[in-house]
Amino acid sequence: MPWRTSLAASYIGFHSEHLIRTVNINSPLLGTYNPDGPTSGFRPYGNAAGNIFQYESDGISNFNEFITTANTQFSRKVSLNLAYGRIKVDSDVDGMGMPSNPYNFKADYGTSTLERKNIAQVMGSILAPFGIRLNPLVVIFGGMPYDLTIGRDLNGDTIANDRPAFATDLSRPSVVFTPFGAFDTNPMSGQRIVPRDYLVGNAMWNVNCRIGRTFAFGTAKKGAQGVAATDQGFQAPSASLGARPRQQTGGEKRFSLNLNLFVNNVFNHLNRGGWVGDLSSPLFGQSTAIYLQRETSNDRTLQFGTQLSF
Repeated sequence: MPWRTSLAASYIGFHSEHLIRTVNINSPLLGTYNPDGPTSGFRPYGNAAGNIFQYESDGISNFNEFITTANTQFSRKVSLNLAYGRIKVDSDVDGMGMPSNPYNFKADYGTSTLERKNIAQVMGSILAPFGIRLNPLVVIFGGMPYDLTIGRDLNGDTIANDRPAFATDLSRPSVVFTPFGAFDTNPMSGQRIVPRDYLVGNAMWNVNCRIGRTFAFGTAKKGAQGVAATDQGFQAPSASLGARPRQQTGGEKRFSLNLNLFVNNVFNHLNRGGWVGDLSSPLFGQSTAIYLQRETSNDRTLQFGTQLSF
C-alpha cells in the first residue's frame, strides 16, 4: 500500500471431534427425578450402583479466527504495527467438563470459554534522541464467557451445572432478577433454557514498554565479514517490532553493548477474572480471581537486561 504501509488478513478455521467429556452414565432417567427427593429417580444401572462417572470422547468444537494486520513506517525512526481480530468458538464441552443434561449433550452446544469477540494489539518502535529506542506494546482481549447456572442439581447427576430458563412469568417465586435479566430457576416445560456460557466478564488490557540503548565500541578486525546485528538487545515478548537489521562492515565498531529495561503492565492495571455465574451465590456477577491470560500480568514488573554482541 502507499505511504510505506502493508495490510494482511488471515483466517483460521477448524472442526474438532472426539473431545473428552465426563458423564454420569447412571444418572436418573429424564422425568423420574425429583430435586426434593435425593434418592428418587430410576437409574439405568440401579440405585445400588450409585454414580458411575465415565470418560467419553464424543465432544465437538468449531473454531473460527479472523485477524487483520497493518504495518506502517512513518519514518526511519518510527514504525507501527496494528492487529485486530475476532475468535468465534462453538462447542458442547470445555476441558473434559460434564454436561448439564447427561442424556442430551447437544443442549450444551454453544459459546465456548475460548471465544473472544475482540482482540487488538498495537506494537511500535520509536528511535528517540541520544539513540534510545522505545518499544511500546498494547494488548486488549475481549471478556471471557462464563456459565449462568442455578446452583442446584435438577436432574440427579450430582453436578450443580443446570442452567435456568428465561423467565416468562415474572410472578413465579422461582424467578430471580439480575442486572443481566430475569431468570426462572425452576424451568417449566416449553421455556427456553439459557445457553451455555451466556455471560461475559470484563475485557483485559495491558500496556508494556521496552526502553533500550546500544553502545558501539572497538574496531572490527581487518577483513571481517559483515555480521547482522540489531539494536534491540533483550527480546521481550513481541517487543522487537520495527527492529531493522544493520550490517556491520569492516569500518564499523566491533562490539556493541545493549542496556535495556522492560516494563510489563506499565499502569499496574488489575484485570479481573473468576466471574461467578451461580445464581444461588451471594457473589453472583462478581469477580473472585484475576484474569489468567498469557499476554498479561496483573502486577507491574521491571526487568533489566544487557547483551554484548561481537
